[in-house]
Amino acid sequence: KQAVPTDGDIKIAVIQTPKISNFTDFDALSNEGDVSLYYVQDAADFGIPDVVMLPGSKNTTEDMLYLEKSGIGQLVKKHAEAGKAVIGICGGYQMLGERIMDPHHTESDNDEVNGLGLLGMTTLFAEKKLTSQVKADCNNLGFMGQSISAGNLAGYEIHMGQTDFTRESDSHPFVIRERSRTECNNIEGTACAKGNVFGTYIHGVFDNDEFRRSVLNAVRITKGLAPLENTRNVMAEKQQSYERLADIVEQHLDMDKLMEIMGENNQ
Repeated sequence: KQAVPTDGDIKIAVIQTPKISNFTDFDALSNEGDVSLYYVQDAADFGIPDVVMLPGSKNTTEDMLYLEKSGIGQLVKKHAEAGKAVIGICGGYQMLGERIMDPHHTESDNDEVNGLGLLGMTTLFAEKKLTSQVKADCNNLGFMGQSISAGNLAGYEIHMGQTDFTRESDSHPFVIRERSRTECNNIEGTACAKGNVFGTYIHGVFDNDEFRRSVLNAVRITKGLAPLENTRNVMAEKQQSYERLADIVEQHLDMDKLMEIMGENNQ
Protein backbone atom coordinates (compact mmCIF):
# COMPACT_ATOMS: atom_id res chain seq x y z
CA LYS A 1 0.00 0.00 0.00
CA GLN A 2 1.05 3.58 -0.74
CA ALA A 3 3.03 4.85 2.26
CA VAL A 4 4.21 8.25 0.97
CA PRO A 5 1.75 11.02 0.03
CA THR A 6 1.84 12.25 -3.55
CA ASP A 7 0.67 15.57 -4.92
CA GLY A 8 -3.14 15.55 -4.68
CA ASP A 9 -4.99 18.55 -3.28
CA ILE A 10 -6.34 16.48 -0.38
CA LYS A 11 -4.03 14.20 1.62
CA ILE A 12 -5.81 11.32 3.35
CA ALA A 13 -3.96 9.15 5.88
CA VAL A 14 -5.51 5.73 6.46
CA ILE A 15 -4.27 4.17 9.69
CA GLN A 16 -3.12 0.67 8.77
CA THR A 17 -3.65 -1.20 12.00
CA PRO A 18 -2.37 -4.79 12.31
CA LYS A 19 -5.88 -6.24 12.01
CA ILE A 20 -7.18 -3.86 9.32
CA SER A 21 -10.06 -5.16 7.20
CA ASN A 22 -12.09 -3.93 4.23
CA PHE A 23 -9.33 -2.14 2.32
CA THR A 24 -11.90 -1.61 -0.45
CA ASP A 25 -13.63 1.08 1.62
CA PHE A 26 -10.95 3.48 0.39
CA ASP A 27 -10.70 2.52 -3.29
CA ALA A 28 -13.19 5.12 -4.48
CA LEU A 29 -11.34 7.84 -2.58
CA SER A 30 -7.88 6.82 -3.77
CA ASN A 31 -9.07 6.93 -7.39
CA GLU A 32 -10.18 10.57 -7.16
CA GLY A 33 -7.86 12.89 -9.08
CA ASP A 34 -7.61 15.44 -6.26
CA VAL A 35 -6.78 12.88 -3.54
CA SER A 36 -3.44 11.50 -2.35
CA LEU A 37 -4.26 8.57 -0.07
CA TYR A 38 -1.54 6.82 1.90
CA TYR A 39 -1.33 4.23 4.67
CA VAL A 40 0.25 4.80 8.07
CA GLN A 41 1.73 1.92 10.07
CA ASP A 42 4.16 3.90 12.25
CA ALA A 43 3.88 7.26 13.97
CA ALA A 44 6.87 8.49 11.94
CA ASP A 45 4.84 8.05 8.74
CA PHE A 46 1.86 10.12 9.93
CA GLY A 47 2.84 13.21 7.95
CA ILE A 48 0.56 16.25 7.73
CA PRO A 49 -2.72 14.88 6.38
CA ASP A 50 -5.90 16.82 5.76
CA VAL A 51 -8.02 13.81 6.71
CA VAL A 52 -7.29 10.83 8.96
CA MET A 53 -9.36 7.70 8.41
CA LEU A 54 -9.66 4.78 10.81
CA PRO A 55 -10.64 1.59 8.95
CA GLY A 56 -12.56 -1.52 9.85
CA SER A 57 -10.82 -4.14 11.96
CA LYS A 58 -10.88 -7.88 12.50
CA ASN A 59 -9.96 -7.22 16.15
CA THR A 60 -10.97 -3.75 17.31
CA THR A 61 -9.70 -4.01 20.89
CA GLU A 62 -6.23 -5.17 19.84
CA ASP A 63 -6.02 -2.49 17.17
CA MET A 64 -7.07 0.16 19.70
CA LEU A 65 -4.25 -0.96 21.99
CA TYR A 66 -1.90 -0.76 19.01
CA LEU A 67 -2.91 2.88 18.46
CA GLU A 68 -2.04 3.62 22.08
CA LYS A 69 1.30 1.79 22.13
CA SER A 70 2.50 3.07 18.76
CA GLY A 71 1.76 6.72 19.52
CA ILE A 72 -0.51 6.97 16.48
CA GLY A 73 -3.57 7.39 18.69
CA GLN A 74 -2.09 10.51 20.27
CA LEU A 75 -1.34 11.93 16.81
CA VAL A 76 -4.93 11.31 15.73
CA LYS A 77 -6.23 13.12 18.82
CA LYS A 78 -3.92 16.09 18.23
CA HIS A 79 -5.05 16.19 14.61
CA ALA A 80 -8.69 16.35 15.74
CA GLU A 81 -7.97 18.91 18.46
CA ALA A 82 -6.49 21.14 15.74
CA GLY A 83 -9.87 21.08 13.99
CA LYS A 84 -8.79 18.75 11.20
CA ALA A 85 -10.91 15.93 9.82
CA VAL A 86 -11.14 12.41 11.29
CA ILE A 87 -13.44 9.71 9.90
CA GLY A 88 -14.02 6.18 11.22
CA ILE A 89 -15.66 3.22 9.52
CA CYS A 90 -17.01 0.25 11.49
CA GLY A 91 -14.20 -0.79 13.88
CA GLY A 92 -12.57 2.58 13.28
CA TYR A 93 -15.86 4.21 14.25
CA GLN A 94 -15.87 2.24 17.50
CA MET A 95 -12.31 3.40 18.23
CA LEU A 96 -13.43 7.03 17.98
CA GLY A 97 -15.66 6.50 21.02
CA GLU A 98 -14.92 6.53 24.74
CA ARG A 99 -14.84 2.81 25.58
CA ILE A 100 -15.01 -0.58 23.90
CA MET A 101 -16.27 -3.37 26.17
CA ASP A 102 -15.85 -7.08 25.45
CA PRO A 103 -17.20 -9.01 28.47
CA HIS A 104 -17.59 -12.24 26.49
CA HIS A 105 -14.02 -12.00 25.16
CA THR A 106 -15.27 -12.36 21.60
CA GLU A 107 -12.12 -10.69 20.24
CA SER A 108 -9.46 -10.85 22.94
CA ASP A 109 -8.80 -11.33 26.65
CA ASN A 110 -9.40 -7.63 27.32
CA ASP A 111 -12.62 -6.87 29.19
CA GLU A 112 -12.51 -3.21 28.21
CA VAL A 113 -10.26 -0.73 26.42
CA ASN A 114 -10.41 3.04 26.20
CA GLY A 115 -11.17 4.60 22.84
CA LEU A 116 -9.88 7.89 21.47
CA GLY A 117 -12.75 9.81 23.08
CA LEU A 118 -13.45 11.93 20.00
CA LEU A 119 -17.11 10.87 19.90
CA GLY A 120 -19.51 10.45 22.81
CA MET A 121 -20.28 6.75 22.60
CA THR A 122 -19.47 3.37 24.08
CA THR A 123 -19.53 0.01 22.32
CA LEU A 124 -20.45 -3.33 23.89
CA PHE A 125 -19.51 -6.44 21.94
CA ALA A 126 -22.19 -9.09 21.62
CA GLU A 127 -21.59 -12.74 20.80
CA LYS A 128 -23.57 -12.52 17.55
CA LYS A 129 -22.26 -10.63 14.52
CA LEU A 130 -24.57 -8.38 12.50
CA THR A 131 -24.14 -8.82 8.75
CA SER A 132 -26.50 -7.10 6.34
CA GLN A 133 -26.74 -5.07 3.18
CA VAL A 134 -28.20 -1.64 3.87
CA LYS A 135 -29.65 1.40 2.20
CA ALA A 136 -29.41 4.68 4.07
CA ASP A 137 -29.76 8.45 3.91
CA CYS A 138 -27.36 11.05 5.25
CA ASN A 139 -29.19 14.06 6.66
CA ASN A 140 -27.40 17.29 7.52
CA LEU A 141 -24.01 15.89 8.44
CA GLY A 142 -22.09 18.85 9.81
CA PHE A 143 -18.58 18.40 8.45
CA MET A 144 -15.81 20.96 8.10
CA GLY A 145 -18.24 23.87 8.04
CA GLN A 146 -20.59 22.32 5.49
CA SER A 147 -23.92 20.53 5.82
CA ILE A 148 -23.93 17.30 3.82
CA SER A 149 -27.05 15.43 2.77
CA ALA A 150 -27.19 12.51 0.36
CA GLY A 151 -29.88 9.91 -0.20
CA ASN A 152 -29.99 6.30 -1.31
CA LEU A 153 -26.60 5.35 0.09
CA ALA A 154 -25.85 1.67 -0.52
CA GLY A 155 -23.44 -0.32 1.61
CA TYR A 156 -23.20 -3.13 4.12
CA GLU A 157 -22.70 -3.75 7.84
CA ILE A 158 -20.53 -6.44 9.41
CA HIS A 159 -19.84 -5.90 13.10
CA MET A 160 -20.40 -7.30 16.58
CA GLY A 161 -20.74 -4.14 18.63
CA GLN A 162 -23.82 -2.44 20.05
CA THR A 163 -23.09 1.28 20.30
CA ASP A 164 -24.74 3.57 22.86
CA PHE A 165 -24.55 7.35 22.67
CA THR A 166 -23.37 9.37 25.68
CA ARG A 167 -23.06 12.97 24.46
CA GLU A 168 -26.16 15.03 23.67
CA SER A 169 -24.18 17.55 21.64
CA ASP A 170 -23.22 14.87 19.08
CA SER A 171 -25.50 14.30 16.10
CA HIS A 172 -26.48 11.08 14.33
CA PRO A 173 -26.76 11.98 10.66
CA PHE A 174 -27.34 8.61 9.02
CA VAL A 175 -30.66 6.77 8.87
CA ILE A 176 -30.83 3.13 7.80
CA ARG A 177 -33.92 2.83 5.59
CA GLU A 178 -33.50 -0.79 4.57
CA ARG A 179 -31.57 -3.66 6.12
CA SER A 180 -31.33 -6.99 4.29
CA ARG A 181 -34.28 -5.97 2.08
CA THR A 182 -36.47 -5.20 5.10
CA GLU A 183 -37.64 -1.63 5.60
CA CYS A 184 -36.56 0.06 8.83
CA ASN A 185 -35.87 3.49 10.27
CA ASN A 186 -32.74 3.23 12.42
CA ILE A 187 -30.49 6.10 13.48
CA GLU A 188 -26.86 5.36 12.62
CA GLY A 189 -23.46 7.01 12.85
CA THR A 190 -22.18 9.85 15.01
CA ALA A 191 -20.71 13.28 14.32
CA CYS A 192 -19.19 15.63 16.89
CA ALA A 193 -20.57 19.12 17.47
CA LYS A 194 -17.26 20.67 16.41
CA GLY A 195 -17.93 19.32 12.93
CA ASN A 196 -14.63 17.64 12.14
CA VAL A 197 -15.11 14.04 13.34
CA PHE A 198 -17.69 11.49 12.26
CA GLY A 199 -18.06 7.74 11.99
CA THR A 200 -20.41 5.13 10.59
CA TYR A 201 -20.86 1.36 10.55
CA ILE A 202 -21.63 1.46 6.81
CA HIS A 203 -18.91 -0.13 4.71
CA GLY A 204 -18.84 1.13 1.14
CA VAL A 205 -20.34 4.50 2.04
CA PHE A 206 -17.69 6.28 -0.05
CA ASP A 207 -18.68 4.28 -3.13
CA ASN A 208 -21.71 6.59 -3.24
CA ASP A 209 -20.71 9.40 -5.58
CA GLU A 210 -22.69 12.34 -4.20
CA PHE A 211 -21.67 11.62 -0.61
CA ARG A 212 -18.00 11.06 -1.44
CA ARG A 213 -17.65 14.23 -3.47
CA SER A 214 -19.52 16.28 -0.83
CA VAL A 215 -17.10 15.13 1.88
CA LEU A 216 -14.08 15.88 -0.29
CA ASN A 217 -15.44 19.28 -1.29
CA ALA A 218 -15.97 20.21 2.36
CA VAL A 219 -12.26 19.59 2.92
CA ARG A 220 -11.36 21.48 -0.25
CA ILE A 221 -13.26 24.54 0.94
CA THR A 222 -11.36 24.61 4.25
CA LYS A 223 -8.14 24.71 2.20
CA GLY A 224 -9.35 27.60 0.06
CA LEU A 225 -9.88 25.34 -2.96
CA ALA A 226 -12.92 25.45 -5.21
CA PRO A 227 -15.32 22.50 -4.95
CA LEU A 228 -15.33 20.05 -7.85
CA GLU A 229 -18.21 18.46 -9.72
CA ASN A 230 -18.53 14.70 -9.46
CA THR A 231 -17.48 13.02 -12.70
CA ARG A 232 -17.53 9.37 -11.63
CA ASN A 233 -20.04 6.57 -11.17
CA VAL A 234 -18.31 4.08 -8.89
CA MET A 235 -21.19 1.59 -8.91
CA ALA A 236 -21.11 1.49 -12.72
CA GLU A 237 -17.32 1.10 -12.65
CA LYS A 238 -17.69 -1.88 -10.31
CA GLN A 239 -20.34 -3.47 -12.53
CA GLN A 240 -18.08 -3.11 -15.56
CA SER A 241 -15.28 -4.83 -13.63
CA TYR A 242 -17.59 -7.71 -12.69
CA GLU A 243 -18.66 -8.09 -16.32
CA ARG A 244 -15.04 -8.14 -17.51
CA LEU A 245 -14.25 -10.82 -14.92
CA ALA A 246 -17.27 -12.86 -16.05
CA ASP A 247 -16.12 -12.61 -19.67
CA ILE A 248 -12.62 -13.83 -18.72
CA VAL A 249 -14.03 -16.78 -16.76
CA GLU A 250 -16.33 -17.71 -19.63
CA GLN A 251 -13.46 -17.54 -22.14
CA HIS A 252 -11.10 -19.73 -20.14
CA LEU A 253 -13.42 -22.31 -18.60
CA ASP A 254 -15.40 -25.07 -20.26
CA MET A 255 -18.76 -23.73 -19.14
CA ASP A 256 -20.71 -26.68 -20.59
CA LYS A 257 -18.59 -29.11 -18.58
CA LEU A 258 -18.93 -26.94 -15.46
CA MET A 259 -22.72 -26.89 -15.78
CA GLU A 260 -22.69 -30.65 -16.28
CA ILE A 261 -20.69 -31.15 -13.05
CA MET A 262 -22.99 -28.80 -11.16
CA GLY A 263 -26.01 -30.71 -12.42
CA GLU A 264 -24.53 -34.01 -11.24
CA ASN A 265 -23.82 -32.57 -7.78
CA ASN A 266 -27.40 -31.35 -7.43
CA GLN A 267 -28.87 -34.79 -8.05
